[in-house]
Amino acid sequence: MKSLWSQRDRIVLQEGTIYRTWEIPDTGDSRLLPVIPRRNIPEILKTIHNQPTGGHLGVAKTLAKVRQRYYWPQQRED
Repeated sequence: MKSLWSQRDRIVLQEGTIYRTWEIPDTGDSRLLPVIPRRNIPEILKTIHNQPTGGHLGVAKTLAKVRQRYYWPQQRED
């Protein structure tokens, strides 16, 4: 919760779901990423990894794919 509090200017609540605003570096556009509870992280990682190209991307590209769709604090460590 502490790291979410430090980002409170980027956090929004819509229809009962918490989102973090992510600015797309190349375009400057923004996207809302759902904030994933800790208990759901393994399922998200498994889903991304099990996609047809997921297991062959390597850590950096898989992490980039996750970061484009979801948010949770300390993604790199997970």
